[in-house]
Amino acid sequence: MNDPQDPAGRSTSLTFLMVLAGLVLLLPGVCALYFIKTSHSILDESPLVPLWLGCFAISAVGIALIRRAVKRPGG
Repeated sequence: MNDPQDPAGRSTSLTFLMVLAGLVLLLPGVCALYFIKTSHSILDESPLVPLWLGCFAISAVGIALIRRAVKRPGG
């Protein structure tokens, strides 16, 4: 099965999978933002702060993966 490639020579299915994985990795950060926003007092829930930071780190990896997938080589 031939995989179509874009003009830069990258596999389009691989690019699609990288973007899809990046979007999935964004979900923990979105959930953490939601719970921080709905929390009445962040200081009362200080044991959750490391968990939220971990979620934001996972989301940062997702952002980097999406940027890597859509970035043009040499650009």
